[in-house]
Amino acid sequence: MTWNAPSNTGDSSITGYVIQHSTSSSMTGAQAVPVGTGDSPHTITGLTPGARY
Repeated sequence: MTWNAPSNTGDSSITGYVIQHSTSSSMTGAQAVPVGTGDSPHTITGLTPGARY
């Protein structure tokens, strides 16, 4: 996945992101993956082909 940093962060610097993924629409059992600000694109491993996340 890829993302772009927001153009306006107010007075705070972004120090990283947390990517969450789950097959549940309510995010039950979501896996959280911390990534740095320069880690885009980032590959999430262990996903099931054809599953909706």
